[in-house]
Amino acid sequence: MLKNRNFMVLLLARFISNFGDSLYGVGIVFLIYSMTGSTFYTGLALFFQSSMAIVQFFLSPLFNRVNMKKYLILTQLIQAILLISIPLIKLFSNLSIWYVMIVVSLSSLINQIVYPGQLALLPRILNSEEEILKGNSLFMMAYQGSDAIFNSISGLIISLTSIYVAFYIDSVTFLLNAALFLLLTSIVAKPLIDEKFSFKENLDSYFKDFKNGLSIWKNPTLLRFLVASMFINFAATFMFASFPKYSSSEFEYSLYLSCMGLGTIIGISIANTKFLRSLDLGKVFNFGIITIGIYWIFMANLKLEILSFRIISIILYLLSWINAGVVSIYTQTMIQVNVDKSKIAVVMSSLYSLTVILSPIGSLLGGSFTEIIGAKSVVFISGIIVLFVGILILFNKNMRNLKNFNDLDL
Repeated sequence: MLKNRNFMVLLLARFISNFGDSLYGVGIVFLIYSMTGSTFYTGLALFFQSSMAIVQFFLSPLFNRVNMKKYLILTQLIQAILLISIPLIKLFSNLSIWYVMIVVSLSSLINQIVYPGQLALLPRILNSEEEILKGNSLFMMAYQGSDAIFNSISGLIISLTSIYVAFYIDSVTFLLNAALFLLLTSIVAKPLIDEKFSFKENLDSYFKDFKNGLSIWKNPTLLRFLVASMFINFAATFMFASFPKYSSSEFEYSLYLSCMGLGTIIGISIANTKFLRSLDLGKVFNFGIITIGIYWIFMANLKLEILSFRIISIILYLLSWINAGVVSIYTQTMIQVNVDKSKIAVVMSSLYSLTVILSPIGSLLGGSFTEIIGAKSVVFISGIIVLFVGILILFNKNMRNLKNFNDLDL
């Protein structure tokens, strides 16, 4: 699989963009926080950022009809221009908070469309269930796992230099990726459905593909997992919006971001072990979700004025993302194994979009509530929400007794 040219290009590109994205992720939050001094505005930025994921849900049927090679190259060039504009405007004029919000929204929209499109390519360029599982694991490591290193480096770079350095470097990474995507072969370039798409001529076909892709969620068990994921993502973004104030510095904030990446990569590694694969999926999901809630509740009750308790808080957050990594990779693989290849693009996009549909509200409320009740209270509420979701799964027989990937009977 590592000799697969298309897969290696996509994997390498993910690593490169993740380095830039880590700088961007830390830089954009503290740029807004430094400009406004309020978690309401950082929460608002996260609201715009996460709400863009919903838009790609409606564009997902187009993935089968576009030249993905040209599409990926174009998106990288656009993002490079958007991000370099922030430090350039600051250098030559007055930088408006609302211009930053616009860049956050547009950049997020493009990024949210690109990742599901890349995931949709995996069943096309890989040849078996085992390769797809390994490919998903490697891809998620590149997408989230490498953040463990990159976020920490980003926090140091920004602390030692300037927030605006992040945007210069990020724009360069997008230019590098645009050049790298030129190496993709005709398998990626050729649309899966070899016909030009026109909203006037093919609107019926568009909605037919859309409807067929959504039909997977008629499965009661899968629908319950989807709803559970929606509320877990709501809680995660609700909590994360409080982190600029919950953290004591840019570097500590970057460490929490690193925990998301490191925890995910550990979770993915554990997910591929024989021991965990031998366990029933329902039990893995249930244990993973309940303990996430417990970890976050403990985080909310620590005395953060003491350095050792801040370290414990970071460790608990790391542990929660180990569980999240396992749950996420199993959910993604379970769907890819059971869905027809012609529906993968729509299904993966709908999965990603629907699971984060409440995230914009979570970000906005989290930033606002942090200003009113404090960061630790917001973290506590997030933990209670996730714990409640885990308890509901525990008492649902179909979800609790799920054995393996093929047990959905789609």
